Amino acid sequence: MKISIELDIEAAEIPLATELLNTLRSLTDHIRVRQQPDGVSVPNGAPHHAESHSASRAGGPNFALALQAPAAAQEGAGPAEDQERHNQLTGYIRTVVSNYDEVLRQLGNALKSGDPEVDKLFVAAFSEVVLDPKFSEPDEELQAEHSTYMTFLGELDPRVQERISQPLVSALVKDMMNKRHAPRTAMMLPAMIYAHMAQLDIVNIRGTLKMVEKFLTNPGCEAVGLSMLGKTAEVCVDKVLQHASPAHLTSLTAALDQLDERYAYDVNYLNGFIKWRNPCFRVLTSRRQLHNQPVSALAYDPEGKQLISASRDGVVIVWDEWANPIRQHQLPNCYAIAMAYLADQRLIVIAGQPLAANKGPACIAAIGLVSPHELKGPWIRPTTTSMSSIVVLPGQQQFAVGETQTKPGGSDKASATVVHDCASLQQPANMELKPAATMMSPSGQVMCLTGYGQSKQVVLAGTSSGQVALWAIQNPAAPVKRFAMPEDAGRVLCLEFDGADTILAGTSNGTVVQWSMKGMAAIGKSDALPFVRTLSLDQHPVLKIQFWPNKTYGAQAAVITSHGCWTVNFSSSQPDVQHVQDVHNDDCSFTAAAWAGQFPYLYTGGASQKVYVCQLVPALTQHA
Repeated sequence: MKISIELDIEAAEIPLATELLNTLRSLTDHIRVRQQPDGVSVPNGAPHHAESHSASRAGGPNFALALQAPAAAQEGAGPAEDQERHNQLTGYIRTVVSNYDEVLRQLGNALKSGDPEVDKLFVAAFSEVVLDPKFSEPDEELQAEHSTYMTFLGELDPRVQERISQPLVSALVKDMMNKRHAPRTAMMLPAMIYAHMAQLDIVNIRGTLKMVEKFLTNPGCEAVGLSMLGKTAEVCVDKVLQHASPAHLTSLTAALDQLDERYAYDVNYLNGFIKWRNPCFRVLTSRRQLHNQPVSALAYDPEGKQLISASRDGVVIVWDEWANPIRQHQLPNCYAIAMAYLADQRLIVIAGQPLAANKGPACIAAIGLVSPHELKGPWIRPTTTSMSSIVVLPGQQQFAVGETQTKPGGSDKASATVVHDCASLQQPANMELKPAATMMSPSGQVMCLTGYGQSKQVVLAGTSSGQVALWAIQNPAAPVKRFAMPEDAGRVLCLEFDGADTILAGTSNGTVVQWSMKGMAAIGKSDALPFVRTLSLDQHPVLKIQFWPNKTYGAQAAVITSHGCWTVNFSSSQPDVQHVQDVHNDDCSFTAAAWAGQFPYLYTGGASQKVYVCQLVPALTQHA
């Protein structure tokens, strides 16, 4: 059923009629008002030309209501009527400066209809208002007015913002493209509007960086990309760096570095914000603080560009490359003390330490890296009271865990390196993981492990007594080679092998010890492998050493102590050491680290309960 009502009203009766229509619209969405062709206003929001903005605030012409009867839906509407409606709406939007709350309410309600014609009309009118060339002038009042429009945009319903964001971006990009051959100042206004939309989360950083990179690599469009990125960096550089992934930051900075001399000033200016040319360890982002205890372990999935973080309360989180949490798990009665990436099965393997120290049992678990990122296990280790490390051995067939076990009788404890077949991670949690080999440590607790060799299954183990030894899994009774250590080096806290020749150990006394496996051929079977050199960085414990998987610039490694971070190039006869960051606050000390695959960014975490992404680009590449 359709009911049509015609009303003849005087101008003075418009406020009353408007209130009546508002009441009707609160009851139903099917109220439409047909504009009369004689130019006289009716209470659908069309202007009564004799009224002023103050009259509008008093209940006069309401252009927001006009949006609910868009020109395309009117009988006999033509170009003239469309232009008139556009002019009316731009005029009404400008009243937001003096009548903010009322305009926000009316326009907000009108846009909630979801009518595409309404959205189109609003985007065209709003774009015209905010792109007025007068706002390019350095006038404080004009800038305050423009800021009011952007605040208004930020307060619209998020669903409305989502619908109108792409048309608004298209209007801004079109404006910049039309001005790309004009002086750069002509593009500053639309670029600044875009930057404010990024700050308000109306446009996302992921899309921004992709679009900017496209412009930077498209001849003739470089100025557009530089203007967008420059203003966005000015307004919200922290947001840019917080949401940018290592992959996209790497490709973006490469695009900036490839620009010719015409854009040298712009590139240098941008470097002041993004700082990709500065040789420094810089925190680019802190992930949303979902951990409530210190970060205990990190791992990275280079295939899916996913980060896995764990904390001392048993929480394990999988993040996508844009810092969004994908899945969160809670390990029962354990927390991840160490994690390792198992590429063949697309799993992260976890060494689970009991939540209460020495009140085991410990466990082994795994998390899938393909949706739905299921938790496998955990598999309880009944006689294991603690774990220290875990490593997937070369060949992806086995993994090794450093364990402290209770001896038969329950009074004494022993430390061991326990090797399991990776295939066992597919069995149910109620089945016991049966070790493929157990190598009992003759000298202290096993503190750290690393795999070595491709054809032979061997593992390197470092202990609390300051010993490093090479074990063959096929002959687990005793190590096949011991490594010489400097005097008073302290406990071995971390081990790392570059996959070719170099082995590094970090100790509790702040020493980095380096061995070359080429030296094996020059010594007797029973002789200890001599170390090549030692490095003393800051006299504080070396907690983590990580070789960069990208070998383009040689054997580069990040070395993290309890009080700082270094990058070291071990490819030359004299290692190139760069001190890139001091950690002055114990709450910010890093105990976990993982490279972002081939990208020169290092994830770190520790006592602060946050995960950081640290830029090491120049430190690694400019001094190779």
